[in-house]
Amino acid sequence: MVAAARPVPISRGRPVVYDEFMAAPEYLICMECETPTYVFEWAEGKVVEAMCPVCGNDDPASFLSEDDFEAMTAGKNDEDEEE
Repeated sequence: MVAAARPVPISRGRPVVYDEFMAAPEYLICMECETPTYVFEWAEGKVVEAMCPVCGNDDPASFLSEDDFEAMTAGKNDEDEEE
């Protein structure tokens, strides 16, 4: 039986846990300054360590994959266009 991918919770302060079979993304995006970072450690479907080269953020819970970042900001961008 193949494990189904679970929805990814996007919540600040709590680590985001991905499907354990998900390959590590090419890069993560820092939620503090929205800068991509390639300096991170990935294990068992989650970010174990990460370091933002711009703002110095090193809290693993403050980083998202590109897909999760786009999903989180998709509604935000629609609201900005309406104003």
